[in-house]
Amino acid sequence: MSDCNDCVHLRTAPWQAPLTGCYAPEHMKITQKLACLDQQQQPGNYREINRRGDCPQFEAKPSKLGLVDWLMGKGA
Repeated sequence: MSDCNDCVHLRTAPWQAPLTGCYAPEHMKITQKLACLDQQQQPGNYREINRRGDCPQFEAKPSKLGLVDWLMGKGA
């Protein structure tokens, strides 16, 4: 079972995106090719897409580094 909160395509407002939703290209309502028009994109409804918990576009977020690994620069 996939949880949208663990997916790389989910962006939340207001810090990551203007609207909370699924930004997978297959699920977006309106997409823009130019980066300057990124604010006009409309994401898909992530609750409706993943209602059964089996989203085919689910990609897990990369795991975060621990403090020691981050200080040692092992993430690069």
